Amino acid sequence: MWQRFSENARRVVFFAQEEAQGVGEGYVSTEHLLLGLVREECTATRVLHDVGIDLALVRTEVLRMLPRGEPRTSQDMTLTPRAKRVIDLAYDEARQLNDQFIGTEHLLLGLIREHDGLAGRMLEKMDLTMERARATVAVVRGKDPPKGFPRPQTPMKRIKEAFGLIKRQDATFSMFLSLQSTTRTCMLVLAVMDHSPRLAKALLSVGVHAQDFSNNVVAESVQRVENATVVELSLQGALARASELAEGRPTDPGHLVLAILEQDGPLRTRVGLDEAQLAELAKAINLDR
Repeated sequence: MWQRFSENARRVVFFAQEEAQGVGEGYVSTEHLLLGLVREECTATRVLHDVGIDLALVRTEVLRMLPRGEPRTSQDMTLTPRAKRVIDLAYDEARQLNDQFIGTEHLLLGLIREHDGLAGRMLEKMDLTMERARATVAVVRGKDPPKGFPRPQTPMKRIKEAFGLIKRQDATFSMFLSLQSTTRTCMLVLAVMDHSPRLAKALLSVGVHAQDFSNNVVAESVQRVENATVVELSLQGALARASELAEGRPTDPGHLVLAILEQDGPLRTRVGLDEAQLAELAKAINLDR
């Protein structure tokens, strides 16, 4: 059955077996396939990233919903009927795309189509529809999305286009993409700071020097790496909140920082801004136009 699987797809299945064994299961189901999928750097994880889904959050949420038992030793694992259905649907997705091999993107599409399993329900909860996933798969693979479906704008693309923050060749942006979610929030704030003199001026108006602010963001980032602290951030939510903070005007990079600080309590505490100061900062950014 696995001869037509790509190397990455085979690794996903192997990881799924490990995940199932780790929670004491004697079979591989859709949730284990999803856990295996987010462990592999591949086309599917690029799709998830581009639609704004945090891989660490997926893993956390799936594990939270799974019963935990004693880990099993390595052995051949059987697929549940739902997992077999996912494999069949992945074959069908590859056939529709005229692909010879089943890749991780086909497995992802199969998980979404098999919507009754835990994995499918989780992805649906995260607003990953079949149409959106297929369009993003096409774009990630360098093709046009299906006819009649708009080319998706990823959260990072929207940030770059709306705010003009970061060029792809910038070291800051490259570093940001390579980081795990433990430090992405902090790096995004630093990237915005580097491209927003207006934000630096607004910070000064509420008694915070831009350099001190940046130093505290760096210190928080380092602490998170050392302590393996994860602070979940929804980029889509932050972008929506930034638009609200702009009060009908064009959104400024500073509004994105404000939105991030609202979601990220530890970072807000580190940089020394309370809620009243955030409100004053929003006013200062809106006035200085």
